[in-house]
Amino acid sequence: MLNFAADRVEYDEANDVITAVGDVLVVRNGYRLRAGRVAWDRKAGTVTASGQASVTDPAGDTVYGDSVTMNEALKDGVI
Repeated sequence: MLNFAADRVEYDEANDVITAVGDVLVVRNGYRLRAGRVAWDRKAGTVTASGQASVTDPAGDTVYGDSVTMNEALKDGVI
């Protein structure tokens, strides 16, 4: 389960995609993803973030990028 905080969250039921927009924070098992926009494709099991994205692991290490694509566990991805 991913926990979202954002200015706006939308659900596309037909495609099973949750999109959060505006100061987005996603948390799962100690991993934190921040970005301007995040889309969680529940069918594919991927999370795509854009807009000054940052990912922080449980140890506190943070990586930054313009866009990020990760698995839904927020552990593996490409920045």
